[in-house]
Amino acid sequence: VSVARVFGRRLAYLLLMLTHGGAPNRAARPEWSDAHWAFWAEVRRVVVGGGLLAGALGRAALPAARELLAEHGSALSLEHSPFGPHLALVGLARLAAPSGRRLVFDFGQTAVKHGLARHTALRSPETGSALAELKVWPAAPTPCGDPEAPAADEGTVRARWAAMSALISADWRQAGGPAPALALSVACYLSGGHPSPAERGCYASLQSLGPNLAGFMRQALAEPLGQTPALALYHDGAAAALADTGPEPARTVVITLGTALGSGFPPEDPAAAGLLPLAADFRLTLAD
Repeated sequence: VSVARVFGRRLAYLLLMLTHGGAPNRAARPEWSDAHWAFWAEVRRVVVGGGLLAGALGRAALPAARELLAEHGSALSLEHSPFGPHLALVGLARLAAPSGRRLVFDFGQTAVKHGLARHTALRSPETGSALAELKVWPAAPTPCGDPEAPAADEGTVRARWAAMSALISADWRQAGGPAPALALSVACYLSGGHPSPAERGCYASLQSLGPNLAGFMRQALAEPLGQTPALALYHDGAAAALADTGPEPARTVVITLGTALGSGFPPEDPAAAGLLPLAADFRLTLAD
């Protein structure tokens, strides 16, 4: 418990540093502009999730973090997401799909989480549809290997994509029925569906597969799936932020704590972003 409380207090100090933006902290991060600090100064709500806080650590760390925030007079609301390690999957599952079904994949550094989302049928233009169920399948091995390994050569990059494609194809066959849409998140910053040239790491290495990674994936999956799939590609932090349905999205940040610390920002207009609400009886089930 004492370790968890130290962890929670350090998390709170990090949030205080970001939201207060004092001169020493600004000096320590010269790559940030005044706009970055102004954004954090307006944040009023932080939602945390991820596998690291899913169990006993989270139950002890979050109260300690809230205590320290209160000691310093912070009005920041710190919430624990009910979706824990499946935050990114729920976010991806909220993306509307023509068939009412979507296969979702969270490709991480430690493992790959994946599952099948089912949406309610369209009832009327006024009420629309909603995310009714997300069935999460057992985690699959990551395609990344040793994160400390040297930069990947072409053969390694191709092998990573082959492992990803094989998992997607197997899940497509398992889903059966009407063709589901696909949504993937990767532990890599993206711009326009492609890793930033400055990015390094397992999933950033996939940028060598083509000029646009999302476009490459659609084309490469057409043969094994028998059709070009509807596919959305997100940074894992951005996907996690799609799961949040709380108030003041413009002043909310979602933080995930797993293999690494990630963050995302909920869209101000969920409907315009193509997100479905959660059904009143939404179910998240873990398949054996």
